[in-house]
Amino acid sequence: TGYDASIGGADVITPSKIEGYPVTVIGEQAFCENTDIYYVCIPNGVTSIEYKAFYDSSLAKIHIPNGVTYIGQAAFQECRNLVTINIPSTVTYIGPGCFGYCMNLKTIDLPEGLTEICDATFLYCSKLETVDIPSTVTSIGGRAFNACFLLSNITIPQGVTFIGDNAFMWARAMTEINLPNSVTTLDDFALADLSDNITEIVIPDSVT
Repeated sequence: TGYDASIGGADVITPSKIEGYPVTVIGEQAFCENTDIYYVCIPNGVTSIEYKAFYDSSLAKIHIPNGVTYIGQAAFQECRNLVTINIPSTVTYIGPGCFGYCMNLKTIDLPEGLTEICDATFLYCSKLETVDIPSTVTSIGGRAFNACFLLSNITIPQGVTFIGDNAFMWARAMTEINLPNSVTTLDDFALADLSDNITEIVIPDSVT
């Protein structure tokens, strides 16, 4: 579904039906660059939030219901008013750059069931402090946490095999990072320019 900016209003309750048809998708660029919204409530029945759905909007709060399984590329990118967001347990895919440049985002709950943290998912989330990576994740993409300057507490779970280029570059608040022995690929600059407080990083023998 799209959004009719002419109706105005800071809070948006997305209807569960339009002209008798159920709403199952928040469409591409539905609220893109909309500067009038503050809170959006997505109804039950929606399963997908598409490409750039809320890109560069004034969104500060959102309710995402159980049943959503897919959040597309750059869906919330540059939503600078977002401070926290709860992702329901039904979500199995979060696209590249989804939360990139959400510069006030501090906390996010990622559900078990995700298998990858895509490229640039949290790029320049400069106030992000902590993330629990689900145990189901096997891949952390390039620049996934690049320039998360305040990220100080992160555990890479056993089962992760791939960490992409620049994945944690400039995560300068980190005091410790442990790589599980499941990691086989550690791309260029994945751990570059971390905190000076980290004096040692042990690279497991599994890395080739």
